[in-house]
Amino acid sequence: MSNFFDKIADGAVGIEQNMLGPDYKYYKHIRTPGQMGASSDGNMDAMAKDVAGIINYVELLVSGGGPASDTGEPLGARFYVKTAGKCKDVATKKIVPRYIYIDNVPDGNIPLISSGLGVNFKEFRGLLPGILEDTGSLNPMSMFSAFQQGAVPDCKEVNFPVQGDDRVNHPTSGHIAIAEFNEYQANQKRTEGFLSGNKILRGENKKKNESSTTTPEFANVYFTGLGVLLMYLMYKMMHKK
Repeated sequence: MSNFFDKIADGAVGIEQNMLGPDYKYYKHIRTPGQMGASSDGNMDAMAKDVAGIINYVELLVSGGGPASDTGEPLGARFYVKTAGKCKDVATKKIVPRYIYIDNVPDGNIPLISSGLGVNFKEFRGLLPGILEDTGSLNPMSMFSAFQQGAVPDCKEVNFPVQGDDRVNHPTSGHIAIAEFNEYQANQKRTEGFLSGNKILRGENKKKNESSTTTPEFANVYFTGLGVLLMYLMYKMMHKK
C-alpha cells in the first residue's frame, strides 16, 4: 500500500513540474560567506573581507549577479512548459505540441529606482527589483489575447536560452505561438533600449579615459550601510523573545 502512495506522490511531483516548470532553488546559487572569504577572525583583513561579503550580498539583492552569485549573473530560471494544446508550425504546416516559454530572470526594466536612490547601479536585475518588475508586468490583456488566437494558433520552433537546476531533463526548445513570440521579441527590444539608455545616462558612451570610473564612493557607503542594517534586522529576528 505504501508503494502505491509513493507512486502517487512521485506522479504528483511530475505533474506539478510539467504544469509549473522545474523547481529552481535560489539558495543553491548563492555563495556562502565562507566561499567569499568571510570569517570570524578578529583582524582588519578579516573585517575587510566581511564587509566585502555584505556588499556582495546587497549587490545580489539589488543589481543582480556579482561575487555572491555562483555564476556571477542574475538569478532566476528560464524554461519551457508543455501545454495540453496544439499549434500549427508555420514552417512545416504540421500540428505540433504547444509550449510556453517562461523567463524569471529580471531584466532590470525599472528606470525610476536609480534616479530615486541617487546611485547608478549597472542594472537593477536583483531579487528585490525582480519582485517589483513581476508585479508591474502583470497584464490581463495577454490573457484576453490568448482567447483570440483560436484553438490551434500558428506557431514556430524557438531556441530561447534555458537556465535552471535540472536542464538535462527539460526541453531546450519548443513551439510557441506567433503572438507570444512577437511579444517576447518586443520585450527584449524594450529591455535593450532601457539598458542602452542607462549606459548613456551613466556616461559610458564617452571616451574610455572619461568613463573609466569605479563605483561611486556614495554607492559603497550605501551598500555597506544597507547590508549592516539587514544583518542587524536578521539578528534581532533570530533573538526575538
